[in-house]
Amino acid sequence: MTPLLLLLTGCKTTDPGEAPVRRLTPTQYNNTISDLLGYSEADWSRLSEETDAEAVWPWPFPADIEVHGFEGNAEGQIASAALVEQYQAAASHFAGFVPDAPEFWTCEPDSGGETEQLACAQQSIIRFTTRAWRRPLQAAEQDRVHALLETSIQEWGVSDGITLTAQGVLMAPQFLYRVEGLDDEGDAAASSLSDFELASRMSYFIYNSMPDPELFEAAASGDLSKKKGVTEQAARMLSEDRSRASVVHFHSQWLGIDDVYTANADMDTYQPIYLPEAADLIDPDEELFVEDIEEIWSSYLIGVRVGMVLEAELFVERTIFDGGGTLRWLMTDNHGYVTTIGSDASEDMGTDRIYGTTSADVLGGEDIEVLLEDGNLEYALTLQPVAYPADQRAGVLTQPAVLTALSHPVHPAPILRGVFIKERMLCETVGQPPDGAEASAPSDSLDVESTNRERTESATASPECVGCHQSINPLGFALENFDSLGGWRDTDNGYDVDASGTLDITGAHFSSPVELAAHLADSTQLHDCYTLQWTRYALGQSDPDPTILANLQDDFLASEGDIQQLIIDITASDAFRYRSGGAL
Repeated sequence: MTPLLLLLTGCKTTDPGEAPVRRLTPTQYNNTISDLLGYSEADWSRLSEETDAEAVWPWPFPADIEVHGFEGNAEGQIASAALVEQYQAAASHFAGFVPDAPEFWTCEPDSGGETEQLACAQQSIIRFTTRAWRRPLQAAEQDRVHALLETSIQEWGVSDGITLTAQGVLMAPQFLYRVEGLDDEGDAAASSLSDFELASRMSYFIYNSMPDPELFEAAASGDLSKKKGVTEQAARMLSEDRSRASVVHFHSQWLGIDDVYTANADMDTYQPIYLPEAADLIDPDEELFVEDIEEIWSSYLIGVRVGMVLEAELFVERTIFDGGGTLRWLMTDNHGYVTTIGSDASEDMGTDRIYGTTSADVLGGEDIEVLLEDGNLEYALTLQPVAYPADQRAGVLTQPAVLTALSHPVHPAPILRGVFIKERMLCETVGQPPDGAEASAPSDSLDVESTNRERTESATASPECVGCHQSINPLGFALENFDSLGGWRDTDNGYDVDASGTLDITGAHFSSPVELAAHLADSTQLHDCYTLQWTRYALGQSDPDPTILANLQDDFLASEGDIQQLIIDITASDAFRYRSGGAL
């Protein structure tokens, strides 16, 4: 660490870490395009209809390789020829919308003569490039942009000239990458991030998109060079509605919520329980085939999966921004949502029949309507706020999206669920299973004896397995009351479910998923792990400086787990505002 950095941070034992060059994630790229051009999701839908295109936005980039469950980590961002081709195609596609974009022109493009129109185009393209690259342009950069625009306009006219120039701007590394820790001449800097680099880091952390006008203004005025200015801007940004989607996005990755889309609950097991009327939905004048029921079951699962994801996302958003706002609330609150699903193949088939909620559980408040089209069927989803049975569900761990994603088709998966809690919620490293462990796993079929718990205990009782599974299994067994669709069950294969166990990190005993959630919410390790996960997400680093991290963890505990305050504290930390060397 340089002497200047020591002076600025006032600390001799911490290292903010390097500033790795991070590429915009697929989500960040598409959000940035929308904000850069000034198009809302409704605008993109309208443009899709006008052009008869399937979807003009978002661009379907391949997902980032996740590190610790998160996209955006520099370790997982591997460039390839195929990805470069995708960026080129996306730049060409979105540049075509620039000449008509609400946020492009800074003047009247058709007023005056040829000289005035060129000047207007030059002024507008410079503003566009400044916003796209998220910092003021150097003189040489401005000259190159002007030259490209003028040549393109002379050859192709104003509109096409702007399109071609915008395409070049969107293909530049300055747009695609978040380069931090370089001064104006491109040499490695020695201490703090510049105000514009910090504005960009804050924006992609809290908004998952480019800076808004207020943040650009704060950077230009020098306010972000002061810790107070950073905390004030972070607090303001969290008060904006657009921050909600980004905070939910973090939790979706932390909890693996989208994994529910690959879950496939077995029809023979769960259709008789949750969709017994499937046969009645077949036209009685037609011969009944198994394929018909399979189609209805598949249709039901499509709506259920989307409903579960929306329910989990709404629970997170409501808890953090409108509810208790703490990690304890996130882990223990029993208020949530149920989804009624109406489609071309079914009516009033919802998640309420899975969760065991009734009309008496429905709370006051506005229902949320979502129209979903999967290319074949149209689904009308209605989400209603409810109170789940308080003795059955508590917080994110019992959200059906999480439970279903951690299940086998026939039986729940206590090992997967236990490993999930150990790794994602307690930040413990679980070793690889020994060779042949998969072959000895309990059979996932209806033709079994005993309970899922007993079969799992038997399969993991060998000396080479028991060392790890004595702490994994109890966490998974605590969730055995939930089947592969997250529905509550009191019995398993005719026997009472045993959800009891001991939380090894505290020694606390539990006998239900609600008790486990409460013990986890009380634990320092959960709070510390949650802080670590947020810090990894913010910095794109796997191992933040231990001293800086410990300070954040202490402050989070002192705030009684205030999640918004944790986000503000991370932005104000030395790890966020400084770096120990130039960009990689």
